[in-house]
Order: sequence, then structure tokens, then C-alpha cells
Amino acid sequence: MSTSKKKFTMTRVFVDLLDYAEDYEDFHLGEEHFHMHWNIYLSRENGNAELLFFLNDLDPVDEDSESTDETFFIEAEIDVQMLLENRRIEIKNQKVICQSLDDDYFHKVRLMSWEDLRRKCSVYGEVKIEVHFEITKMSGVLARKTFLSFQSTYFKALLLGNFEESKKSEVILQDIDHRDFQKFLEVLYGGNAIDDDYFENILRLADMYDAPIARRKCEEFLMEKSKKSLKEKLELSMEYNMENVKGKCLSDIKTVADIRSVVPENLEEMDHSLMATLFQKALNLNLCQYNGNVEFYAISSLTEDDGSVAGSVDSDWSEPDGEEYCVETELDIKLTFADGKKIEEKRKFEFKNGDDSMHEFMCIPWSDLKRECSVDGKVKVEVRVKILKATGTETKKLMNFDEAMKDFSDAVLVVKKEKFYISKLFLAYQSTYFKSLLLGSFKESKKSEIALKDIDPEDFQKFLEVLYGEVAVDDDTVEGIAHLADMYDAPKALKRCEQFLMKKSRKSLKSKLELSAKYNMDGVKNKCLGDIKSVADIQSVLPENLEEMDHSVMASVLRKAMSHLV
Repeated sequence: MSTSKKKFTMTRVFVDLLDYAEDYEDFHLGEEHFHMHWNIYLSRENGNAELLFFLNDLDPVDEDSESTDETFFIEAEIDVQMLLENRRIEIKNQKVICQSLDDDYFHKVRLMSWEDLRRKCSVYGEVKIEVHFEITKMSGVLARKTFLSFQSTYFKALLLGNFEESKKSEVILQDIDHRDFQKFLEVLYGGNAIDDDYFENILRLADMYDAPIARRKCEEFLMEKSKKSLKEKLELSMEYNMENVKGKCLSDIKTVADIRSVVPENLEEMDHSLMATLFQKALNLNLCQYNGNVEFYAISSLTEDDGSVAGSVDSDWSEPDGEEYCVETELDIKLTFADGKKIEEKRKFEFKNGDDSMHEFMCIPWSDLKRECSVDGKVKVEVRVKILKATGTETKKLMNFDEAMKDFSDAVLVVKKEKFYISKLFLAYQSTYFKSLLLGSFKESKKSEIALKDIDPEDFQKFLEVLYGEVAVDDDTVEGIAHLADMYDAPKALKRCEQFLMKKSRKSLKSKLELSAKYNMDGVKNKCLGDIKSVADIQSVLPENLEEMDHSVMASVLRKAMSHLV
């Protein structure tokens, strides 16, 4: 396993060597390395030239912090190089050991005689000296309270706060590995300790101890130097909320192979947002193209007239005998281009008997449609219809629950002023909700008339019809019935809805899948997924915003899409 090395170089130019007297020391301002202050002096002593190393602790980070009596120990190997324009004199593999003694410590390394230094190394009385340090052991300094508190809110609270640990010189940290903590501290002190072996452990501690600088260094390593796979990087970015890493990884996904490489074996384990982003990547790479049949939410068509194309939408209402109907609608119309670009138009139309119920929308040149909108001679037109108001279209009741049923009921349920006369025992048998409400200890169980809130009376009528055995489920009523069956925990009614969606419904695959996810109808979900056999089918079930898709459904559809990647 690789280990990090703490290295640095200090360079000094010493001048006026001819004027150095015996016992003279040339002082220079020091440098900070690994949270210690390092100085180099050149000294003339007993006829010899010596390098003098001076080491002390940095000033406290907080001006109000008290000085500490913590000890440190540093062992380092040094290479000294004296540089001239055409000559390099080296003194290698010298060992220095520095440890705290009061507030500072000196260490001396003999270079050569003073005369040799002047004769061999000086140019006009000057010499340039480079000292290359490699710290081989370091302790004490890595545990200074003020520095750790500056780097980590956890240690600030632990070591400088009101905890009893703040008064101790030795604090025990539980449930971490000492080698991982060593690497974590090395990162805090500027060491190059991050590699693919220790990366995740360092990041875990940075996250645990809220150390943002160490965390940022981990992010930079993962984006710039790590040899980990895209899949591993993405997983780490999600686990530790590293948005920059996530963005970098996603930008590096450019091919089908890249997409395959990051998808886990069990797609449902994947983060929902990440799965949606990868799915969108697949769409952007034209892995799922718009080449299916036109999907209509109303009876619609495209017609060519005078070189232009116009869409039309027609109503096909079942008109009650002798009754007038009127339906006000809002249509959201979309045409999808080959490159994914869309033309959208919103219009309001009114349909009523006695009128021509065909309405035109979106007129564009036919040549533009052929050139820009068609894929393999086909175009996808989507018309979403929202009914704003409808009169005269009500379906006939299959069963009455009005006052005529009064003699056969023992309770009245009121939904928006409409009264439903029902049998408590029968409804309680069908629904755990009504069992508690009508036969339990709630105050409503003693009432003969109970109001139900936040539901539609037409939906409740159909719900009751289903409970009483009528064939009331169709494409118009199934969602309202399923909603109430789910709300009131009526499994038989929900089963009827599920059977209808699987065997008789003409709703789109997309609508069925959405209902299966919303009401936990696994049979419908599996049937729909089994019916997805082509790229066009995959495209047809995708919502505009992939993140709105149910996680389990998205995972299953993405798995289907993966089989079509080439």
C-alpha cells in the first residue's frame, strides 16, 4: 500500500561571507511547513560553516487562545545543496531530530570548514543553499488543539468548548482506525497523503469531523488524480454530496460504454436523481429516439391544405338521448422534432352537440414538417386534454344510494351535500377505514349521518357501485375509484381496478405505469413492463421531467433501455 511523504524545500542566499566573524549567525525569516515554523541560519563557529535549524510552533490560530505545553517530535532526512553557476556541491542523507524544549529547538549540521566554504562556494562573497527536507516521523505537532479546532468544527467543540475533554492533554477518539486518522491529520497539515488506497477513509473522517479543507482536497483529488472508475467516483459523490465530482463524472460520460460502466447490477439501489440524469444522458445520446406511433389523448389528425399542415382534434362523446352536452377543455399540444426540439401550443376549445366539434390547431408549412419534424416518415404529436367544465355528459348511475335506499340503510354519508345511504356492516366488511369509522370507538360511529371530506361525489358513487358488485370501472372512472380504494383501504375495489387496467383498459402504457406506481399495483406494473418491447415503447412511457418518475418504475425502464443500447 502506498504511503504519503512529507517533503519541502527551503532556499536561502547568504551574502557578505567575507565579513562573517567568528560566532556570527546570519538570520532569515522562516517559513511555515506542516504547521511548524522553520528557519535556517548560517553560522561560523570554531572555524567551521554550520547550518542551524530553528523550529517552533506557529502562533495560536485564535488570538484569545492560551499557549499550550504540548510536546512535539520531528525526525527528518535532509539533503543540502550549495549552488554556483557551474557547480553543485551536495551533502546528502543527513538526519535531524527536533523536539520541543521550552518554546523552540535548534539543530546543527556541519557543512565544511569556513575557508572551504568561502573558497569553493562563494561568488562575490555569496552562497545559495538549498535544503531538501523529508519528514520521516512526526508526532505531537499533529494534535495541537488550536490548529485542529481551526480545521474542524467537531474538534473546536471537543477541544476548546465546554466538554471535559477540553481540559485534558490526552483525548481518546472511538471507532476509527489510527492509520486512517494519521492520514487525515497529514492532509490537514498540508501533506500529500491522499491516494486511492486511503482516499475514502480520509473523506469519511473529513465528513465525520466536519473538516471542509480536507474534504475539498479529497474532492480535488477525485476529480484530478484518482484512478478510480467512473462508477466508484459517482457512488462516492452521491454518498458524500460532492456536487462538483458528480458534475465532472457526468460530463465524462460520452458513450454507451460509459453509461453501462456506471449502472449498478441492481438499478433500484441507485440514487433517484442520478438515475434520472443518466437516463437523460441516454436520451441525449440518441439511444432512445422518437420513432414510435403517434400517441393521442383525443381523436386527432394531421391534414395537408395549400402546402401547410394543421392538426385537428375531434370529440366523440356518447350523447344521452335528447340531452344537450357542453365540454370546455384546455389542450396542451406538442410536436416533437427529430433533434428533440418541441413546438408547443396551448388552446381552449368548447365541444357541444349541434356544433362542428372539430377544431384546428398549429398550422405550419408541410415542407417544414417533413424536413424538421419527421423521423422515418413519422412525427410524434401529443395532445393533452384537461376538462375544465362539463355538463350533460354524466354517465348513468348503475345503482342508487339516494333516499330510496333509506329503509335498507343504517347510516348516511354526505359528500359535498350529496347523501349516500349505506349499510355500516357491509361497508365495514369492505374497508378497514370504514370499519374503524363506523363500528369503532370514534364519535362518528354513534352518528347516523357522517360527512366525508376532500373527495368527489361522482368518484364516491362509482366506488360504492364497485363495492356492491357493479361493473363500474372504465377508463374514465378507474383513477377516481383506485384513489378512494387506496384511501379507504378497500382491497377488493383496488383489485377490480388492477384487473381492468391489465385486461381491458385502452390507456397508454405511460398512464398505466403511472397508476401502477401511485397505487402499488404490481400486477399492472409487471404487465406494462412486459409490453415494452422497443425503443419507441420506452420513449412513450417517459415523463418530460424524469425525476418525477417513480423510482422503481424508472429503474425497470432504464434496465429495458440498456438492452437497446448499441
